[in-house]
Order: sequence, then structure tokens, then C-alpha cells
Amino acid sequence: MRENKTLKKRIPILDEIRGFSVLVMIAYHTAYTWGYIFELPVGKSMLAVLDPIHYVIPFPFVFISGICTKFSRSNIRRGLLLMIPALIINIVTIIADKYIYGIAIYFGVINMLSAVMILYGLTGKYLEKLPSRLSLAVCMILFMITWGIKLEYMGIFGIRLVKMPKVLYKNNFLFPIGFPTRRFVSSDYFPLIPWLFLFLAGAYFADIMKNANCIKTENLYKSHSRVFGFIGKYALYIYIAHQPVIFALTYAAVNFIE
Repeated sequence: MRENKTLKKRIPILDEIRGFSVLVMIAYHTAYTWGYIFELPVGKSMLAVLDPIHYVIPFPFVFISGICTKFSRSNIRRGLLLMIPALIINIVTIIADKYIYGIAIYFGVINMLSAVMILYGLTGKYLEKLPSRLSLAVCMILFMITWGIKLEYMGIFGIRLVKMPKVLYKNNFLFPIGFPTRRFVSSDYFPLIPWLFLFLAGAYFADIMKNANCIKTENLYKSHSRVFGFIGKYALYIYIAHQPVIFALTYAAVNFIE
């Protein structure tokens, strides 16, 4: 049986990469709010630049969240605590969507992370028994080939290899898994498939680092950017808070500032 995989020391580079990812996500959500919801010209110009890359922005964020399962004593507890703000975001945005169309979030990144943390907490002791390198490779392959599952196919790089059964997309309750109906709309949508696989890939990558004694390398614990590190350390809090702040400030600027 493997030893406990919980890492005892925080690794600054992980916070710094995550902090950078959060800043880019904030920039995209600002552009989305300005350009799509309020139809401001500056927002539309920003969207033209950021839209082509917005799909890859969350990759390091989710991957590092998987790595950080090894820092947690209880991923179930983390997931349950994270579920609270996730549900609050769902409720508030769905209600607000009745007045300002396009902001409802039914299963966003916070919902997804809370769910996969709980799932990992329940199954992690079994998943850790699998070969780390092989499991990492399998998870990355599954992530790539299931990327288009919400569009009713499995494939790679946009090449449709397998058409999914239409019956999976007729149920209004399967969207958290990755099977939304064609009428489903969510301004922030991160279904379990494919993102669960990227999260697990991060967890297996952490196992590989630990087994190779990489976590004992002193350079790994050197800080490179205090700003990115701070943002990364409190990434979830900042991510949860930034969207209502952007919306509130934009709404005030558009409606009350001449």
C-alpha cells in the first residue's frame, strides 16, 4: 500500500501559475461582461482578442487544483465547503438572468471543482493504487477525446470520431455530467466530462513528483512573483468574488456615470 500522499509544504510556483491563470480569466470575464452583456465597444474589442484562447485559460487552473488534492487532509470537506458559494452563485445568477439575459450559471467551474473534490475524496485511496504515469497518460487522452462531448461527439482536435447517442442530450438533468440539451445555456459551463480527467491528471502528476522526490528540490519552493503567488493562494476566493464585482461596477458606470 502506498504511503500517505498528502504534501506538507506549499509550492510557490503552483500558486504563481494559478494566480496568472486567474488574472487572465478575470480579463476574459471582464470582456464578456462589457461586450456581451452590456454591449460596450471596448468589451467587444477585448472579446475579439481573448475569445480564441478562453478555452485553454482554465487548463492550468484545473490541473493545479488536481495537484493540490495532495495538500488536503480532507478533499470531501473542501468540496462540501466549496459547494456553498457555488450554489449561491447559481441561485443569484439564475434569478438575475430574468432581468439581464446571459448571466445565469448552472454548472460553472466552482460547481465542477466542488464535485470532483468530493469524488476524489471518496475514491482517491483506490485511484492511488493505479500506476501514476500510465494513469496520467490515460487521463490526458480521455480529456482530449471527450472535449467535444457537450457537442454530442467524441474525437480529437475537432475531428469527430464517435457520435454520441442523442438520448443522452434529451434529459434536462444530465448537463452536470456533460450532456446538455440543445436549449441549455450557461454563461460559465464546466461539466464533469471532460474536466474530471484533467483534474485527475493533476493528482497523478503530483504522485509522480512525490515518487521522483521532486518535491524535495529547493528551487521548487522559491518565490518568483509575490503578486501572482498571492492571487494563486487565494484563487478560489478571488474567482468567486470577481464576477459580481465586475458586474456591479460596470452596471454602476453604465447607469449612473455620465
